Amino acid sequence: DAQHGKFQLQGGVRVERATTQFHLKTSNTTYDNRYNSVFPSALIAYDVDDSHQVKVSYSTRIKRPDDTDLLDPTPHYADPLNLSRGNPYLKPEYVRALELVLQRTGENVTVQLTPFFRRTYDAVRTLRTIDSAGVATRTFANISTSDSYGGDATVALSGSRLSGFAGASAFRQVSNASNLAPGISIRTFGWRARTNTSLRVSSTQDLQALLAYTAPMTVERSHNA
Repeated sequence: DAQHGKFQLQGGVRVERATTQFHLKTSNTTYDNRYNSVFPSALIAYDVDDSHQVKVSYSTRIKRPDDTDLLDPTPHYADPLNLSRGNPYLKPEYVRALELVLQRTGENVTVQLTPFFRRTYDAVRTLRTIDSAGVATRTFANISTSDSYGGDATVALSGSRLSGFAGASAFRQVSNASNLAPGISIRTFGWRARTNTSLRVSSTQDLQALLAYTAPMTVERSHNA
């Protein structure tokens, strides 16, 4: 960390060696996955005045496929025409994110706008296919990349009977799934909204409301509703 006038600088890097093992007792089969990872991060913050701040950040994150449903290759039938099968060879997702944060802090209200660009390598996707017998199979695979760029807006309230936050984000998503099959890469638009508010009714009672909504959007070979 470093402070220079109105500027604050942060930077770092983390190096990781991971070894994962998935053992399937039904077939006495073991799937090993070993990989090295490097996670650089950096942040520059500038205090315009007591109420306004601008931040630029870069980070790398990882999301590991550690859910049994994602990894277990054993066929599971919901019914004769619907089959689900995991993929023990899934790789972890790496997300590299560049974000600009514009923040205004008032006495009771904080407003934050965050334009962003995020690229995900080896993004995990759900794939659905139907064979000639009409059996639908759901499985999982890594696509090459998935780019997401857009903005997020958040308003937070504090210091009064009504407190909490409300936010929304909108983004354009472009995926490259040519490593799996031609014609399944997508370009789509998505948005989501969320709020968590609390109302102080009395000194001993609060009312709280939590709401989150994600709009339907097109994904590779499917549509999320």
